[in-house]
Amino acid sequence: MDNIKTLPDPHMGKVFKTGVPLHRLGERERSQMTDLICSLEQGEEKYHVCTGDLFDRFAVPNHILLSVYEAYSEAAVERPDREFFVLRGNHDGSRDVSKISSFELLELMLRPFKNITVISDEPVSFESMGFVPWHPFKDAEEMAKEFLALDQTVEVIFTHNDIEAFGNYTENLLPT
Repeated sequence: MDNIKTLPDPHMGKVFKTGVPLHRLGERERSQMTDLICSLEQGEEKYHVCTGDLFDRFAVPNHILLSVYEAYSEAAVERPDREFFVLRGNHDGSRDVSKISSFELLELMLRPFKNITVISDEPVSFESMGFVPWHPFKDAEEMAKEFLALDQTVEVIFTHNDIEAFGNYTENLLPT
């Protein structure tokens, strides 16, 4: 499908310090925001998909959260013809249900926008696309079974899974 623009793992809020001269601190972080805005606003594609890890960690500074919100909300208004999808990635959530993540706050903030869909808890389909987010309490196989239970025919599936095992950690590995 050539009408989809993808944004994989932007990791907004990541701080680049190692090996960075003092006079250049903050440059890469500013360029990340510029890249996010360009990705959201430019191009002719009908769909825009962030495949997870929108944020670099569970809680980012409020100014990062606000900047990401402004980028998405402005793009949604300027591009009413574009559908935006944001999947939760493993850096966006937590296994501690007593905490609220920056991703969850962003999801609440973006609810009024009809052309932005945040996908955080269960697989969904939209037209010929499938979306399977990372889940803190379900492994990749469980999420795949939930998607299959939707019984939808799709051309493409977007997910936030690993394709290789990292040590003994295999719960986010795509089922074979």
